[in-house]
Amino acid sequence: MTDFIIIGNTNAVTYKEVFPFIKDNKVRLGYNTVKTFNTKDGTKDFGNVGWFCTFPVKKKPLTLTKTYNPTDYPKYDNYDAVEVSRVKDIPYDYEGTMGVPVTILNYDLDNVEVLGIAAESGEGDCYIRGKETYVDEKHKKSTAMVLNNKRVYARAIIKLVQVGGNTLDKKVFEEYLNQGHKAHYGKSLLIYKNGDKWVMPFNRIMVRRKEND
Repeated sequence: MTDFIIIGNTNAVTYKEVFPFIKDNKVRLGYNTVKTFNTKDGTKDFGNVGWFCTFPVKKKPLTLTKTYNPTDYPKYDNYDAVEVSRVKDIPYDYEGTMGVPVTILNYDLDNVEVLGIAAESGEGDCYIRGKETYVDEKHKKSTAMVLNNKRVYARAIIKLVQVGGNTLDKKVFEEYLNQGHKAHYGKSLLIYKNGDKWVMPFNRIMVRRKEND
C-alpha cells in the first residue's frame, strides 16, 4: 500500500472499502479533526471531517472510570452486546461485548479488541450482523444494532482485553479508583498496596524463579 495522508468524512470508517484496513491497522485515523476550511466563498466549518493515513499516529489513552450496571448499559434487541452511547462511558469492569461509537478509533486501543463494526450497509468479514429485526415502516427489518425497537447508528463492537490475559480483581480496582485514580487502558493493570495507598506501576514484565532439574 502506498503511504498517504487524506482529509475525509469521518463516516468513511463504516465503509466496506475502508474499515477492514482500519481494523488491520493498515490505515489510521489522525489525532484530531479538521473543522474549518478556506473556500472561495469564505471559511466553512464542518463537524465530521478528519485525517486518514498510513503513518504511525500517537493517540490519547483510553481512560475509563465507569462501572457496569444493567440499567445504564442495556442489551441490544438483536445481538448479545450492551449499548454504550459515549466512549467516555465505557465501563472498565465489563467483560462482555459492547457496542460503542466509532469515535473510539481515535484512541489508543492497545487493550481493546475491535471485533468488527455494525452498520446497516456493511459487507464482509469485518462487519457484525444482528438478528434481522423489524424496526419501523421506514427501515423495515434491520441487521444493524437495534435497541428498544430503534436502529442504533453505526457501532464498533469491542471487548476489553486485560494485560497478560489476567482477570482484574474488581474490588481492589474499585478501591484504587476511589482513591482518586483513573483506569488507564494501555498501561499496566497490576496494582499493589504501598501503606494505605494503592499504586499502579508502569508496565512490568512478569517473571518467576526457574526450578532446577
